[in-house]
Amino acid sequence: MTRLARALVLTAYFGLLTTLVAGIALLAPPEHVPRALALLVFGAPLLLPLRGLLHGRPYTHAWCALLALFYLMHGIYQAAVPGPGRTVGLLETALATLLFAGCVLYARWRSRELRKAASRSA
Repeated sequence: MTRLARALVLTAYFGLLTTLVAGIALLAPPEHVPRALALLVFGAPLLLPLRGLLHGRPYTHAWCALLALFYLMHGIYQAAVPGPGRTVGLLETALATLLFAGCVLYARWRSRELRKAASRSA
């Protein structure tokens, strides 16, 4: 089950990162803010947990779930505003939801596995 949650996390993470970059740079660029600034504000926080996610650290997955809530909120806002960003917002909402669920499940299941392994060796 842990492998399934990890696959879900990595798929949703890279999908969300791709959606953000494509949405800001190509599909629905912001009107009042430079694209580079929008990419920095929305893309940089998503890069912070990358190393921990790739290494499968439960603690990183736990706080990445909290980070996913920011993107969920942004996606809901973007989906509610009419315009070209609506589709990007819906996709961002779906991917952020999957990222949140996958991170929570992985952190929970992997922590249990590590506790069992530690109790067996002690």
